[in-house]
Amino acid sequence: MGSDTDRPISSFYERAYTIKEHETKEFYSAWAASYDEELVDGRGYAMPARCRDAFDRHVTDRTTPVIDLGCGTGLLGRELAKLGFDIIDGIDYSPEMIKNARATEIYRNLWSADLNDPLDIVDGAYGAVAAMGVFSFGHVYADALDEICRIIMPGGALIIGVNDVFVGENTLVPKLEGLDADGIISLDVREHGAHMPASGVDGWVFVATRAAS
Repeated sequence: MGSDTDRPISSFYERAYTIKEHETKEFYSAWAASYDEELVDGRGYAMPARCRDAFDRHVTDRTTPVIDLGCGTGLLGRELAKLGFDIIDGIDYSPEMIKNARATEIYRNLWSADLNDPLDIVDGAYGAVAAMGVFSFGHVYADALDEICRIIMPGGALIIGVNDVFVGENTLVPKLEGLDADGIISLDVREHGAHMPASGVDGWVFVATRAAS
């Protein structure tokens, strides 16, 4: 788990590894005001840039609708806007996070939802789906991928950024591989690298393509 396990839990970031499912909404609402400062300025959060680069390489149509799952304060949305994506929706469980994301004036639509539940979105609505920092303990579980894949149009991309800690829990990768084996997605990229450099935590970017119907 890296150096974060070797000292007392004091920051929001460190506490995020320990929260329970029923605590998630309140926890992230409390964190919203200092989220960017702690993760980007304080810990060098690498995933927004890494996921942006994955979008740059694998999603060539900048007009395709994109949804940013677990959009938080809009860190990834801002990066996608820089690439020229102009139809970006966002979902987050925390209304306070959504308030911050709305202030970026990047997102077309924003709403609150639990990503572990069925999504009120039609099949194949998006040409690309981002799930950065979404899969984690007490947050969103690997089985949510069934519903997430449903909303990706055939040939569309799924881009996931996730830390080593949750990958080590060993449900996410087997689920992705199972969806690949079932012909629902093609798991194209598994890229290991920086996640939270100042905290000594690495992570993965996975890129998958939704199979044709």
